Amino acid sequence: MYTIRRMIPGTLLVIMLCATACADTTGTETDLARGFVNPPHSAKPHTWWHWMYGNITKEGITADLEAMQQIGLGGAQIFNVDSGVLPGPVPFMSPEWREYFKFAIQQANRLGLEMCVANCAGWSSSGGPWNTATNAMQRLTSSETRAQGPAVFDAVLPQPEVSLGFYRDIAVLAFKAPAGEAGSATSAAKLEIQRAVYVAVGGGSADVTANLMALIKSGRKSIVVNNDLAGSDPASGQVKQLQIEYTVDGKALTLWVDEGKTFTNRSE
Repeated sequence: MYTIRRMIPGTLLVIMLCATACADTTGTETDLARGFVNPPHSAKPHTWWHWMYGNITKEGITADLEAMQQIGLGGAQIFNVDSGVLPGPVPFMSPEWREYFKFAIQQANRLGLEMCVANCAGWSSSGGPWNTATNAMQRLTSSETRAQGPAVFDAVLPQPEVSLGFYRDIAVLAFKAPAGEAGSATSAAKLEIQRAVYVAVGGGSADVTANLMALIKSGRKSIVVNNDLAGSDPASGQVKQLQIEYTVDGKALTLWVDEGKTFTNRSE
């Protein structure tokens, strides 16, 4: 009898624990399924929200944030970037930009969205006017010169493309052309500029072909695209681009350079 009484409570205890565990698991699974259908705010994802080069409006800010809330996002992180788009009317960190940022936070609060912002402009979060070109993000660039040998090569190598007027040599590499290209050294392609126009996005332009050619012939390697090319502003207050129509060995091509960017002459 003593042995039997010791076993019964143990058996009942095991059964009760199993029943409790099973009940808890079922409840957890149900809660988890409900959470996927209607996730709590703490589990909602955030998105990157790119403010592209000052192209922002209060109407656009409101529409973006309301769309984020509608699809179930929990918030966003603002990134101020310039990725090959034309500059907008609201420069980063200007008084207008600060007002728009304040407005975005107010709208996010209204919609129950969390809002973050990168500490600086740029993909790396380290851009700004305090960063000189020498300390800015760098990229490798190169030029290629072919020579027919055997011979002593004594010439100035062409400078590769530059950004913001900054360039620094890293290395010069010389090697024999692969067997399949042996003896295939050719003269440089023939490049001719046909026309250069300083164009405003909203209308208005100025033909700057003569001015651009004069700068190139004077030996200028890097030319900043601005109103100096046209001698005056062809469309005050509007975003502009330099359109260069040219040919390479007779093939017609077009190059667009944004206002404020640097055009590098590599025509030799």
